[in-house]
Amino acid sequence: MSVESKSVQNLFSMYKNGDFIVNRRYQRKLVWLMEEKEKFINSLLHNYPIPMVLTSRFIDTENNGYEILDGLQRLNAITSFIENEFAVSGKFFDLSSTAQTLELLKNGLVQQKNPTLSIEECSNILNYPVPISVTQYKDSEFIDETFRRINTGGRKLSKHDIRQAGALGEFPILVSNIASFVRRDKSRTNLVNLSNIKSISISNKKMNYGININDVFWVKNGIINHENIRCSRDEELVAYLLSYILDKDNSSTSSIYLDKVYDTNSSEAASLTTKINAYGVEELTNRVKHIFNQIEKVFSLNANTPFNKHCYKEKALNSAMTFQIIFLSFYELIINDNMEIANYKKIHDSLHHCYDKLFSKTLEGNSKWTNKDRQTLISALSGLLVKNMKKSGEEKFPHGKKVENLEGILNESSVEQTYYDFKSGLVQTSPPKNYINTKTLSKIVKTLTAMINTYDQECSVLIGVAESKEGAENHKAAYGNNYIKYSNFYIVGIADEAVKSHKSIDAYLNKIIYLIKNEPISDEMKRQLVDKIKPFNYHGKEVLIINAERTKKPETYDKSLYIREGSNLEPVEVGSATFYSLLEKFK
Repeated sequence: MSVESKSVQNLFSMYKNGDFIVNRRYQRKLVWLMEEKEKFINSLLHNYPIPMVLTSRFIDTENNGYEILDGLQRLNAITSFIENEFAVSGKFFDLSSTAQTLELLKNGLVQQKNPTLSIEECSNILNYPVPISVTQYKDSEFIDETFRRINTGGRKLSKHDIRQAGALGEFPILVSNIASFVRRDKSRTNLVNLSNIKSISISNKKMNYGININDVFWVKNGIINHENIRCSRDEELVAYLLSYILDKDNSSTSSIYLDKVYDTNSSEAASLTTKINAYGVEELTNRVKHIFNQIEKVFSLNANTPFNKHCYKEKALNSAMTFQIIFLSFYELIINDNMEIANYKKIHDSLHHCYDKLFSKTLEGNSKWTNKDRQTLISALSGLLVKNMKKSGEEKFPHGKKVENLEGILNESSVEQTYYDFKSGLVQTSPPKNYINTKTLSKIVKTLTAMINTYDQECSVLIGVAESKEGAENHKAAYGNNYIKYSNFYIVGIADEAVKSHKSIDAYLNKIIYLIKNEPISDEMKRQLVDKIKPFNYHGKEVLIINAERTKKPETYDKSLYIREGSNLEPVEVGSATFYSLLEKFK
């Protein structure tokens, strides 16, 4: 391990070069409030001592970045202050203080806010020597143990933060993935550049970045408040849900039980791992996601009465327990009994004041409810819900079927742009036409071949999502229906153009499949695209997603090879260095 000091200016340059990596497999979220950021920068300004930043670098790897083990919040405070995201004592960093920030300002990459600190004050911050350590390591086990020790050494963490620090068994990883799905802050890979972490982080008050915390399912429905999201109580709740699903009779409602299932050396953790493997991670994940989507759909019927107002007559008490009962009742009926909701409104009505009618006698004043209590209340609620459900006539989760979450995809695409492409539609809107533009579809197919030649993970094209307001307005003018804005995207859906061009969505999809089968691509690629084309609903808007994954050999389009560089498709000449580099990827 080496220890040195680097100036704040040096750290900012490293940040802009993409040198700092956040490993989401074990790293905490951005959790500092604005006041905490301001206090830290104030310490730099007045030359107070600060804790060391701990990083690691993997030996013998092409990735020469610095993984942040301890100091994520501090580094984020430094970089976001210099980029004028917040002020200290009402004053912003003067971007003319350094050549690098001045260049960013001239290129329109940052915006100067006023009033500013003096040049002398900015220099004091820039020249502050930050202590930083770098540990070289050969395997992930060493770094996992290092992280666990750092984060269980008496620092002020929430109980669940301590529980999950360095916990990397099958169960903790599954909990983390599901919790990320619900928060809509998932990323394609665990390794995320520090400069991108804000895009998939939940914003706290006064901080305008990433995902608005008030839009998060838990907060929007009054199940878990802002502060408890910050303390990872949402992951704790997901852990209770998953442990019950996996081991209904032996799971527990106690905190001690969660401590055990997060300890990879315990018999409880080993038992859950065995059950996860028996289910299959993908199938279990899809089942749980499906239930979350169904519950969200039920409570979205009336935006004025979210969970905490609908399920309670008065103040919401024990809301996390109540949610457990509702979620697990849905799971029992929809997954275990193979049923589906027959009438969403009646299901919504049956949950009205359910806490007061069914749960209050057991839960009020009883923070230590038992698993037997939980099972009894699930049975009671299931008896009400089943009246508005019916037997499902189809397999819910055939192999390879994924539960899509549009908001999660859009949030992830801001970090992993290269894996995604978006089209507002396949039918021209300006001037309006009434047929699928085959050139647009061909371009989509060609793009997908280039994407899977370039990347070894699943790539996607979404149809029904406009990346510009102009495109959304053209759609609105052509069909008379409004769009939904989410983040920097505009969801227009495919239903309008499908009905206009082919009378129905089914006929529209059949036409797309027919056209794909006639594209100049391999039979294997055709089968994959046809199998992985799927419509899904987002607040009444049907969106189409076409997924593709790398096959056994490079994919050609019309006998030519392409790769994707940024948003552009680049032809690959046979015999060129790029050609041989591409072949190496498929060995």
